[in-house]
Amino acid sequence: MEHNELLPIGSVVRLKNATHDLMIIGYTPMRDENELKIFDYWGVFYPEGMLKAEQSFVFNRDQIDRVVNVGFSTDAEKEFRAKIDKILHNVKNPDGSLKMNQAELAVYMRKILIEGVK
Repeated sequence: MEHNELLPIGSVVRLKNATHDLMIIGYTPMRDENELKIFDYWGVFYPEGMLKAEQSFVFNRDQIDRVVNVGFSTDAEKEFRAKIDKILHNVKNPDGSLKMNQAELAVYMRKILIEGVK
């Protein structure tokens, strides 16, 4: 199952081929494995939460098998999610690598988050 829209923070999902649920705790985490990559989500085991920083996970929406529960959403949260989705669409290659360097990304993200989606 592919989820085109970002889910609200607090949503609980099950990833493909996984045996444990994850709760979404953030967006746009980055990881460096010889090349900086950006992901849609940052999550922790559910219901345990973050017991140790090493037990957090990064994943993309196409890895979600099913949504167990959708997190709380408000108009402000929906607007913020739209901004994050725009950022991801414009800065992320299909393989997760960045279309720009980290400094350019920081400037671009600040511009979108402050000025809004255009």
